[in-house]
Amino acid sequence: MIGPNRAILPLLMLSLPLLLYAAGFDAHYQKITDIKKRKRAFIAVMLPKIHQENYHILKERHFIQQFFKKQLFLNSSRSRRDLQKLNTLARKYRIDDLYDEQHFLKRINQIPVSLVLAQGALESAWGQSRFVHKANNVFGQWTYGKEGMVPLKRAENKRHKIQKFPSINDSIAAYMLNLNRNSAYKAFRNLREQHAQEGTLFSGLEAADTMQNYSGIGREYNEILKKVIRKNHFEQFDNKVVPREF
Repeated sequence: MIGPNRAILPLLMLSLPLLLYAAGFDAHYQKITDIKKRKRAFIAVMLPKIHQENYHILKERHFIQQFFKKQLFLNSSRSRRDLQKLNTLARKYRIDDLYDEQHFLKRINQIPVSLVLAQGALESAWGQSRFVHKANNVFGQWTYGKEGMVPLKRAENKRHKIQKFPSINDSIAAYMLNLNRNSAYKAFRNLREQHAQEGTLFSGLEAADTMQNYSGIGREYNEILKKVIRKNHFEQFDNKVVPREF
């Protein structure tokens, strides 16, 4: 099992002063004028939070694997709790068939770190957009509810708002859930599942080639993402070992 503390190890690659920015995109972060330092600080903010959210997803995946491995005794309190948790995950990931193990496993899996970093950097202008400052929204997620920020250049006939989040972690979690359950990212999940079956690394560069539905510019967006990953060497943060089981 990979614990959350181990996930912080890549931060050792960053200089100690930059660890001060790990709390978030606060006033100290906004004062960084050097582009290279800002990018390194962005990684310092995002990397541990990405690992934390991926870890939560892997815990859910582990539960699914264990649930379908063991004999289910409906009369035991343990099994009733497990069944309740299974129902909760089915609702969360929009899975209709409660006993479709493969559907659960296809939707409940981690997101390549380099992809998260690249999309976060691109959508938030490296943590400097007003959506980040006022809404903790790193990935430009929309909402049609009452709560949210109205985009400055929103067309008059549009009703979407920029979703507000309590924290950066919540923004990352919502972004990951979107990729894991939205029909627009079915190709992403299919490719990830193929790698999971083969026990091979699913890289952010490969994942980026399935993100055309994330932006109105289509496949051009995929190419931009790949350039961000390559230019900033984000692929070094992708997992080097792909566990078959949690």
